[in-house]
Amino acid sequence: MMSLTNRNKTISDQSNESQRGFTLVELAIVLVIIGLIISAVLKGQELIVSARLKSTISDIDAIRSATNTFRDKYGALPGDYVSAQARIGTPAGVTWADCDGTVDCDGNGVIDGDGITSETLLFWNHLAAANMISGVSPLGAAIIGDGLPSAPVGGGLTVDNELVVNKTAHWITLGSAEATPTGVLDSEQALIIDEKADDARPGTGSIRTITDACTDVVSPAVVSATSAYDPNPASSGCVIKFEL
Repeated sequence: MMSLTNRNKTISDQSNESQRGFTLVELAIVLVIIGLIISAVLKGQELIVSARLKSTISDIDAIRSATNTFRDKYGALPGDYVSAQARIGTPAGVTWADCDGTVDCDGNGVIDGDGITSETLLFWNHLAAANMISGVSPLGAAIIGDGLPSAPVGGGLTVDNELVVNKTAHWITLGSAEATPTGVLDSEQALIIDEKADDARPGTGSIRTITDACTDVVSPAVVSATSAYDPNPASSGCVIKFEL
């Protein structure tokens, strides 16, 4: 028969074993598991961002294609089309009061406006009314998700005719969708888009930026053909422009 003293000693030994905590090996295993979880989460976030960047490029390509289809069908640029009201608006049951062929829809070959007004807003309205793009309303206002399309990476898209690093053309702008947009990408994300769809240079090709803060520009603060994207991902606020 176990004595009371031995019994108490056994109980005490069992209690001490249950409270002794993790060994170094057990702690190492826990840390490895935590590290794997963190790595998986970060990799998952990276894949999500990468997918959104690819989707943004696809959306830009789709807009370019829709613009070319519109021009082939109607002989004019969306937003600048003189007969837009009669041939697109009326059949679609919408009326654009400004699209009268005088100031807007004047057929001069230029999509006039600052990105959120005039023909630069009618550009999206016309494409939507012609069923050539989705995600915007034929009568939408200059608001992301209404008259202006949203972008998978955040922000929205606008279009206008402007000078961008020594080239005047029609450009699709990825940013905050304002007359003077702010950027939604950091320099690393901007570089990824430029690498995948153009020449990886911020001042040349069909993808450019005028945002000196996300390039290697120091002085003067002007993006040029010789500029490069800032390798530091913390450089944010890149406004990216895609030639239409």
